[in-house]
Formats: sequence, C-alpha cells, structure tokens
Amino acid sequence: MRRTSLLDHFLVASESQRQEDWYQRNASLFLEVCAAHGETATQHHDQLVSKFIQQPSDDLPEKRLKNITASGPPLPVLIRALEKLRDLRTAARRDDIPSRYADFDRLRDSLK
Repeated sequence: MRRTSLLDHFLVASESQRQEDWYQRNASLFLEVCAAHGETATQHHDQLVSKFIQQPSDDLPEKRLKNITASGPPLPVLIRALEKLRDLRTAARRDDIPSRYADFDRLRDSLK
C-alpha cells in the first residue's frame, strides 16, 4: 500500500491531539467500523469456510480424501491460510503474523 493507513494516522495524532473532541469522536467511530469489519470477517470464516470447506472434509473417511485432488494447496494449508487472513482482518493477538493488535490497543487506550 502506498498510503498511510487511518490507524497509523490516528496513532500519530494520539501523541498530541488525543484530548481534542475531533480525535475522540473520530477515533471512536473508526474503532467501531473496524470492529464491525472484524465481525464480518469472523462470520464469513465461521459460516462459509468452516461449513463448506472444513466440516465436509472432516466428515469424509480418510480413504475418500486421498482421491480428492485440487489445484491449490493441501486442505490443512488452505485452512491455516484462511485462518491467518481472518486473524489479520480482526487484528487478533498473534505472535506469528504481523497483527495490528497492539496498535488497536494503543488507540483504544487513547480514548477517554
């Protein structure tokens, strides 16, 4: 991405303008939008990925799974990649990916 994210702009502004009304109002709204986006990402994962990819494969006997082929990665690799994508979208606390969890915590802490 070529542009600075809104999260980064808010974090910079929090250093000197956190007491300003505009900052408090807009940072709070930004966090609400991000939370809604995260809920949607989680819902998508839970209702689609789990229901239509993971659960059907879990229900198949092992001998039938060996006959299923795909042009993509093996199923466990795909599931981990989709979980990682969900966790990036929700800024989940993870040490193995560059999550923005700590940054969102800083932003929440800057609000009254």
